[in-house]
Amino acid sequence: MGSKPRFGFVNPTPHPDPKHWEPYSDTGLRYRTRLYNLTGLQELTEETMEVYRILRNLMAEKHRTKMGITKEEFESYADQLMHRLIHIVQYNGSELPNQNALIFGLFGHAALAHVTTFIGNPARRGSVLELMSTRIRASLEVIDVQSFQIAYPEMMLWIIMVGGLASTGTENQGWFAELFSESCLAVGINRITELALFLLEFLWSDSYISPVCKEFWDDFAAAHARKL
Repeated sequence: MGSKPRFGFVNPTPHPDPKHWEPYSDTGLRYRTRLYNLTGLQELTEETMEVYRILRNLMAEKHRTKMGITKEEFESYADQLMHRLIHIVQYNGSELPNQNALIFGLFGHAALAHVTTFIGNPARRGSVLELMSTRIRASLEVIDVQSFQIAYPEMMLWIIMVGGLASTGTENQGWFAELFSESCLAVGINRITELALFLLEFLWSDSYISPVCKEFWDDFAAAHARKL
C-alpha cells in the first residue's frame, strides 16, 4: 500500500449517494475548515473529509436493522472507500508543507484499519491489521502527540483507539494501550461511556467494545488504573 508514493484523486463514485445518507455533519464541517487552515492542502482536505463522510454513513448502514442500500451496493461503497484511502496514504510525504499535514496519513491508515476490521471482508484481516497498526505507531512516534491532540482532538483520539484495536494480539498492543490511556486522561476521559460520548459526533460504534476487542481494552484498563 505504500510502495509507490503518489497522490491522485479517484473519479467520483459511479452512483450518487442514497438520499437518506447524511451530508457533512457539523463536526465534519469543522474539521474540513481546520484541516485546511492548518495544512494549506485544500484538495487533500476535501478528499479526506469526503471519505470520512462516507465512512460514517457506511457504519450507520451496518448498524441499521434493515440497510437502506443493497448488500452489493454496500460492498461497492466499501471497496471504493478502500481505494480512496490508499490514495490518501500514498501521498508523497516530501511534498507536505508542515508537520500538521501528517494527520492525513494517520487518518488514512486508521480508516483503512477501521474498514478492514468493522466493515470489510474478514479475509482481509490478520497481517493487514498488524501492518496498519505498525504504520500508525511509526507515525505517532515522530509527531508531538499532545499538540496534534490539541489541533485535532476527536480525530486523534479515534486514530489512537483504532490503532490499538488493530494491534490486538500483537506486540504493539501494550504500546497503544499506554498511549491511549494518556490521551484519554489528557481530555478528562476515565470511562468507556465518557469516551463514547466524546467520539459520538466524530465516529463511534459499539463494535469497538465487542468481545473480539476485549484484549486491548483489558490492557487499556490496566494502563489507566496505573495512572489514576
